[in-house]
Amino acid sequence: DPAVFSAPDGRLWMTFGSFWEVLQLVELDPATGLLKNENPTPVRVAWQQEIEAPFLTHREGWYYLFLNHGKCCRGVESTYEIVVGRSRSISGPYLDDTGRELLQAGGRTVLKSHQRWIGPGHASLLNRHGKEWLVHHYYDREQQGRSRVRLVELHWTKDGWPEARLP
Repeated sequence: DPAVFSAPDGRLWMTFGSFWEVLQLVELDPATGLLKNENPTPVRVAWQQEIEAPFLTHREGWYYLFLNHGKCCRGVESTYEIVVGRSRSISGPYLDDTGRELLQAGGRTVLKSHQRWIGPGHASLLNRHGKEWLVHHYYDREQQGRSRVRLVELHWTKDGWPEARLP
């Protein structure tokens, strides 16, 4: 589940990884979209036994790395949850609100299963009509675990952490 991110300085980055253990970051050439360096050494930015779906954003001097912990694709048995860490540098280290590194399985929970909405995953952000939204998929308990897309309003704490506002 790679995700491309255009940094405020104009540099282009891609986060990627697999379900098994690690998410990484590489720089891309903004003119071509290809790797900037022919043989890059990817930067490890997050670790967990079950991890995927990275999404980077920048806000007020911080880089925020959203990702998923848990299992997806199991309908109402999915354990996915969206977590986040932040760093002043795009290459990390990314820390959660307790100071734990994402490379040490840290992550501040942004959204987890709630009522009918099971296993939220693959976060991205959308600014629309003066509000910020957390876009994600989930499994609908009321529809036998069918996968759906949902937008949840996102707010930021005074100390700069994202929080999903649940209905």
